[in-house]
Amino acid sequence: MSRTKILIIQLLVVYILLFISNAVITFMPYSDLDDREKNYMFFPAHVDMYPYIAKIFKQTKFAPLGSIPMVEKYLCNEGYGAIRFTPDRYGFRNNDNYWNRYNDVVLVGDSFTHGQCVEENDSIAGILENSFNVINLGISGNQPLQYGASAKTFVPFIKPKFLITIFCNNDFDEQDERYHYFNAYFKEKKHHYILEAGSKEYLTQDGKKFYELLEPAIQNYSKERHLHPNNDTERYSFLGFFTLRILAKKIHTITSDFFTSINEKNKNENKEKINFKSNEKINPKPNEIPFSSKLAINTLVEVCSENDCNNIIVYIPAHQIKAPDQKSIAYAKLLKKYALSLGIPFIDMQDFFINDRNDSMYAPHGPHLSKEGYRLVAEKIRLKINEIKKDL
Repeated sequence: MSRTKILIIQLLVVYILLFISNAVITFMPYSDLDDREKNYMFFPAHVDMYPYIAKIFKQTKFAPLGSIPMVEKYLCNEGYGAIRFTPDRYGFRNNDNYWNRYNDVVLVGDSFTHGQCVEENDSIAGILENSFNVINLGISGNQPLQYGASAKTFVPFIKPKFLITIFCNNDFDEQDERYHYFNAYFKEKKHHYILEAGSKEYLTQDGKKFYELLEPAIQNYSKERHLHPNNDTERYSFLGFFTLRILAKKIHTITSDFFTSINEKNKNENKEKINFKSNEKINPKPNEIPFSSKLAINTLVEVCSENDCNNIIVYIPAHQIKAPDQKSIAYAKLLKKYALSLGIPFIDMQDFFINDRNDSMYAPHGPHLSKEGYRLVAEKIRLKINEIKKDL
């Protein structure tokens, strides 16, 4: 028998086995298949991604800054095991009792600030907690508009001495006036979010209503995606019989933990913008700091001016060997230039994630930082805070 015929037979056998596997998995109960998908974390960025969540926003007029409060969820796994945690009363990754004390440091940012895919003690906030009282407002999927919104909402409430905002390599994605978060927090005079101190409740009635409607909506949406995947974004057909992406997803869910965090969909997959198409141009003016980043930094300055706090901006790059990106390098330069022009101390982690240490700085199976990487960022922040304290 010729090699060609042997190869064809082998391919047919593989195809038949995959087809049978897909058929078996398809008829397995939904609850057994996608437990993690049903329990995935909600992130504020989803409001501008998914129409069914945007509908709840329009109904309640509430733009959330945190995940679903006090409900344990699966976060991710990038090589340190499946990470789960229970968000605090506002939906952030803190010990809920931290809100009952004075906190001198507030962190704002996205998944890197959130401590993606490591236990809380290994996150930037968890490490800094050894030296300061810290509140972490970082949430996966956040971008600069959410940074500014979180700062202007919570800093007047917390009154910290230091506001640390952590930008990352994909924050050059432009956000503008068409985003819900711009309208809710920057166009409107005030977005009512937190109740007055001393209240037994923490969120406004609109906020409570948003989260009450959100949980069942997520469950229904996940089930619909499982049963009726969208032909354009959910599957890639192979010979018309089964879909490789869904098959791989189902098998992966059964046999192992996810190695990519759910929030990476927020910035890397095809986004379902609700009122407009996704921006084809990352930044229409590549020699200028993006509108949303500039607005966020201006908001940080304004917030600290009004509440007597000190700004520090941190930039975390992508892996410089595995994912070199000239756009993000250019963005970091613009970010640093603008921050320094306003007198804001800037910590550029590109200076410390040197090439020969890149592998150790990033997670074994994913784009986020390793435990060592998070420790290094936290240490640079700690040193900068102590340096500023000496001059106060």
